Amino acid sequence: MSLVSTACRAAAIVAILGILAPAARAADGRTDKEKAAIAVLRGASPEADKALACKQLAIHGSADAVPDLAKLLGDARLASWARIALEAIPGDEAG
Repeated sequence: MSLVSTACRAAAIVAILGILAPAARAADGRTDKEKAAIAVLRGASPEADKALACKQLAIHGSADAVPDLAKLLGDARLASWARIALEAIPGDEAG
């Protein structure tokens, strides 16, 4: 086996492990990415930033993000982004 193919295999394993490893959760159960996205939704950020935060919450969100996402359902421009995140969050809270 050549050095290049060994390096490629090692890089592939590292990439797979990075994808499969769950995000580290803080003591309160939230990930740093979830906390940051919720902060954007709560702040006076532009709509585009809030839409991106919703996309992050579709990946990293938990029941903790549901109340902030639910507030966006009445916003004509952000409701679809919030709905996508809510549909992706596991558990009954998002329903």
